[in-house]
Formats: sequence, C-alpha cells, structure tokens
Amino acid sequence: MFTSSDIAKCKALKHPSSHRNGVIQAVRNRDSSLSFVFKKRIKGTKRNPLGLLITKSKQDSEIDLNYINEIAIKWTRICDSGMHPKEFQVELENIEVKEKKIAENKERTFEWVFNKYNQRKQDNGQNTESTLKDRIKSINTICPDWMGIAFTSINYEVVYDRFNQHASQRNYRGSKGSRGASNTWARYMKAIWTNAIKFKYVDDNPFILLEEEMGGFQSGEEQHNYLLPSETSSIIDKMRNVSKYYNIQYGRSTQLWACVLLLLTGLRLSEVLSLKWSNVYLKADVPHFVFPLGTRKQRKILYAVPIVSIIKSVFNAQQKVRVNDYVFPSYKNKDSYIRDVDYALKLLAPSSLNTSSNIIMGDIKRVKTFTAKTLRRTWTQIGVSLGYDLTILNYITGRSSNLKTTTAIGKYISPNLDTAVPYFDKIIMALIEGSDVLGDMMVNNPDKSIIKH
Repeated sequence: MFTSSDIAKCKALKHPSSHRNGVIQAVRNRDSSLSFVFKKRIKGTKRNPLGLLITKSKQDSEIDLNYINEIAIKWTRICDSGMHPKEFQVELENIEVKEKKIAENKERTFEWVFNKYNQRKQDNGQNTESTLKDRIKSINTICPDWMGIAFTSINYEVVYDRFNQHASQRNYRGSKGSRGASNTWARYMKAIWTNAIKFKYVDDNPFILLEEEMGGFQSGEEQHNYLLPSETSSIIDKMRNVSKYYNIQYGRSTQLWACVLLLLTGLRLSEVLSLKWSNVYLKADVPHFVFPLGTRKQRKILYAVPIVSIIKSVFNAQQKVRVNDYVFPSYKNKDSYIRDVDYALKLLAPSSLNTSSNIIMGDIKRVKTFTAKTLRRTWTQIGVSLGYDLTILNYITGRSSNLKTTTAIGKYISPNLDTAVPYFDKIIMALIEGSDVLGDMMVNNPDKSIIKH
C-alpha cells in the first residue's frame, strides 16, 4: 500500500514516468495530472494483471492517500477471491437493487397498487365511470381487509381461499356469498395483477392459475341466461301496444323503449341509456347512430349502429317525449337520462320466466332471471344460431378489447354501415318472428363460448 513517502515520490514524477508500490502504480500524465492505477492478477486465472484506474488527481494537492489505499485493499480482496472487481460491483449493485425492490414491495400495499391501477386506467381514457364504480364496489365487498397488507404477500393460496369463501354459502364476513360476484371480482383482480407485472411489482399472476382451476370466471348461469325467439316475440308484441302505457309518466314508457333498443341491438345498458340525439342520424343515406371515441367500454374504437326496420320506431317514439339531448331522458332530472329499466323489465318479462320450473337444455339449466344483460346475450345468441361468426358479432356489440377499425373485421360495422345492415335485419327478424325452429336450434345446440359481458 502507499505511504506518505510514496506520495512524495509521486509528486516529484515527470511525464511519462511512474512509481509503483505493491498493487498501486502512480503515473504522471501529459497534462501534469496523476493517475493511480490498481495492478494485480485475479487469483486462479491466467489473465494479464488488471490495470484499473483508482482515481485521477489534477492537482498534487488533491491526492487522497486514504481513499487510494482503501480501494486498493478492497480490490485486492476481490481479486484474491477469484473475481473481477468490476464484476463484483455489478453483482453488488444487483443485490442492492433486489434489496431495494424487496423493501419497496413491503411498502407497496394492495391499496397502493389498486389506486395506481385505477389512476392509469383513467389517465389512458380506459375507465368509464360505471366500470370504475363497479370495480371499487367489487373489491370493497370481497377483500376490503387486503387494503393495508403488502401486495406481494397475496399469493395463490390466499386468493383461492377468498374466492371460494365468497362463492360459497357464507363468505368471510358471514354474509351470503355469490359465485357470480366472485367471478366478477376475480376478473378485476386478474387485470390488476397483469398490470402490476408490467410495472414489475410482482413476477406472476395467481389469478391466471385460479382461472384454470375454476374453469373460467364466467358462470354457466350467466352464460346461458338468454331468451328464446318465442319469448322475444312476446316482448315485441307487448311493445306494439305500448300506447296503452302512455298514461304513465313518460319516463316509464321511455324505459320500455330503451329495453326494446337493448333487445334489437345487443348493446350495453349504459350505452343505450346515455345515447344522445346529437349522435343519431335518422336522415343519413344509411340511418344510424354512433358512439364517439371514448364513450364506450372499448374506448378507442368508433362504433356505428344502423337504424333498421323496427329500430326506427324506437327513435320516433322518443322524439315525442324529447326534453334534452338524451334519447332516453330522465323524468326526474331534465338535464340527464334514465338510470335504470327495472320497471320495464318487470312489465316486459316473458310469462315463461315467471314459472317455477326451469327449461333444461341438455344438461344446462337456462336461468330464469330477466335483466338488461339477458337482452344483450339474446341478440348475440340468436346471431350465432343463425350461423354468424361470433367474432363479428362480438365486434358489433363491443365485446372485443383487441379489435380496431383497421382490422379485417372492422369493415363489418365501421365505417361500412351497408355491410352491417344485413346482420341487424336478419337477427331482428328472428327476434320478431319467434321461430320455433330457431328456438329448437338454440336449445339443442347451446353455444358455451359466447357471453362475457
């Protein structure tokens, strides 16, 4: 190691001379600065001795003897262990990064990750208000006790137990559970974990394994909850006589027409209820209405829906009660739209759904519930039974998150409305006619892959 006498000798050096003591060599440079170089062979190797720069002093007065010796001692020990000092430094930095990551992960609670996820969705324009509320409600219902725990501590065993607890008769809080609610929760959680992996908060997604174990996060009850053509035709028949309901506040008849539009288009309830007249083009060459970018669940795609046959009667009826820019205006808040169709669903429900018996399709029980989603599923199911490609039907109804208007499938709905018209015409005709033959096809050959949302 260098001593004070070595430093004195270094100061007396003239370019290009040098002075060495042990593993340290001082070299006078052309610019009068002094470079202190570490010189040593790595133990167990046949490499030439290393020549690593320890430090460079521009002025002789800046020489730090303690620092030079400290580095030389450190690197000597590393070389004697058979390792290159630079490789050791990289390994050390990797260890430090891992330790930092572990520390950060301990600080990252589920609540922190959840909030980050929601914020990113909002910043990217991927969150509708209703979706955000549903996601928060689902998490607060099933796993509110996870908020303060480390995100990395939530493993497969934990999520498996919580899913089954809530899906069973009694959940962890002692309340009645629900498989459907558990499925919804698991879909939200899977997306959160997928995003967390992207940002390197965790390395794997326990909900992917859970999905495989549970056979998917879509219950059979939801999947097969749709109407048969005979049932849809009864709804249409009721609406042909809708005038008798006009003695009720116009908000009630508005609900009825909203349900009809749901049935005839396969759209989401939120999409139908929030539809504006400014996006309806009844006098266009191909009458249609649109969902501008950012207004649907698939927010980056422009959707246009042709106004064919009986669909036009919906808009004609609603023009009579127009009070604002919403096609289905609220009768309570004149500046908004109706918020539900519960009254209409009760009024329009097919009588077959009010019986105590269930219709059995092979080994599949068709659920006797009647919701807005029932109407949405019915449209797609009938389309499939007519032989239409499910991918196209899903595109039209906005179920695919990956399709863009630039894809081959995009031609079926936007911007080429002419091509979309036959799909709506034939499906609507099947809805109205109530074909027994088509109903038998749906019963005997139920498609198990259709409905996700």
